[in-house]
Formats: sequence, C-alpha cells, structure tokens
Amino acid sequence: MHDGEATSVCATAQRVALGASVVLAILSIVRIFETDEGERRGLSLGCALVGAFIAAAPGDLVGLCTSPTMQCNAVMRPFVLFVGAAVFLVGAIDLTRRLLSLRKR
Repeated sequence: MHDGEATSVCATAQRVALGASVVLAILSIVRIFETDEGERRGLSLGCALVGAFIAAAPGDLVGLCTSPTMQCNAVMRPFVLFVGAAVFLVGAIDLTRRLLSLRKR
C-alpha cells in the first residue's frame, strides 16, 4: 500500500469514528433533557451500542493501513478503542442500573 492509500483508509476510519461520535453527542444531549424513564433506558442502550460501534470502527469495521508506525495505528486506534469501550461501559451500567430500579418497583 502506498502513502496515498494509507492516508485514504486512515482518513476513512477517522470520518467513521467522527460521524458515530456526532450521533453519540446528539443521543447524550437528548438523554440529559429526557424525563420519561423508558426513553432514558432506550437512549442509554443507544449510547452503549454507539460506543461499541466507535470502538470497533478503526481496524475492525474500517481497515487501517498495515504500517504500525502510522498515526492511525499508533494513536487513533488505541484512543478510539478506549473511548468507545468507556462509552459502552457507561451506557451499559446506566441501562443496567435503570432496569434494576424498574424491577424493584
């Protein structure tokens, strides 16, 4: 793969992660202002799923270049994996907490 191709796949992975992050930001803003408990559970599930998608985007869903020293492999992939996993965990924990409180009623 020459530099132009590597830059292209890296840029594609970056755009996918950015687009999913915009969706996550919108879900999070709506989640803050939502008062219905059922809707909040759904939005928490949506945030968890988008977090999983973000974590899987670079490398798994969108291939990256083969050079381990390129910025997409050395910096972006670990960072996006960490942030996506953290978002997934927060969404999953919030959803679990809300489902448990529903069950206690």
